[in-house]
Amino acid sequence: MGMPKSGTTSIHEFFQCNGLTASHQYCGRGVGFCGLAIRDNLQHQLPPLHGFDEQFDVFTQLDTNFPPSQCYYPQIQALEEIHQYYPNTTLILNTRNSTSWLNSVSHWFGMRTRLTKCDLPGLPEGVGAKDEDMLEFYENHLERIREFAKRYPSHRLIEVSIHDEKAGDILASAFRMNATCWGQSNKAEDSKSNIKTRKTKNGQPPILAVGLPKPGMSSIHDFFECNGFRSSNYTLSIRDN
Repeated sequence: MGMPKSGTTSIHEFFQCNGLTASHQYCGRGVGFCGLAIRDNLQHQLPPLHGFDEQFDVFTQLDTNFPPSQCYYPQIQALEEIHQYYPNTTLILNTRNSTSWLNSVSHWFGMRTRLTKCDLPGLPEGVGAKDEDMLEFYENHLERIREFAKRYPSHRLIEVSIHDEKAGDILASAFRMNATCWGQSNKAEDSKSNIKTRKTKNGQPPILAVGLPKPGMSSIHDFFECNGFRSSNYTLSIRDN
C-alpha cells in the first residue's frame, strides 16, 4: 500500500523466495498492469481483483504510472472498494525516509515527472516540481493508509521501513516466513561491478530480438511460443521495474 520506490521489488522477492506467488505491477498475460486492470474492473462494477485474484497470493505493487491514460493508484483511488470487497485483507505499508524516497523517484526513469502528470488526489496535474509538494504528498499518503486501517480495524496493517535493518525480521514475524529472503532491490547506486550474469528459468541465457519495430516481431514471438518457449512481446506488456 506504499508508494513506488519504497521497496516493492524487495517485498516481491521476499514472498517469492518464501514460496508464495507474488505480482509486481504486472498481473499476468491477458491481464496486463495491475493498476489498469483494477481501474477497468471498478468501472464495470466488478471487484478490484476480479479475473486474477486467484493467480497470486500477494500483490506487491498495485499502481501503474504511465500518464495520462495509463496512470492509476489503487492504494489512493480505490481504498474504499478494496475494503468493500476484501474487508479482512492484510495490508503492508512499505515506507522509507521521505527525503530518500524523493531522491529515488527523482532519479528513476522519469518517475517524478510522470507522477506530476498523473493528476492524483493530493497531487494535481502540474504539481510536484517543488520538493516540498512531493514530500507533502508522500507523507500524506502514509497517513492516509494509517487512518484507513484505524477506520477499518478488520484489516491487519504491517508497517515496515525498507531502511530498518530488521525489515526482514518484521515481515518474517508477521507472516511466519524466512527472514533471510529479505534484500533491497533496484538500488540506483548499485555499481555495474555487482551485476551478476542472469539466465532464464531453463538455465540458458535469454534470447533477445533486437531489430526495429515492424520487421516481423510478432511472427518471431509466435514462432518461439509455438516451439514451447515463453516469449514476451511489446504488445503484451510494458514493465517499469
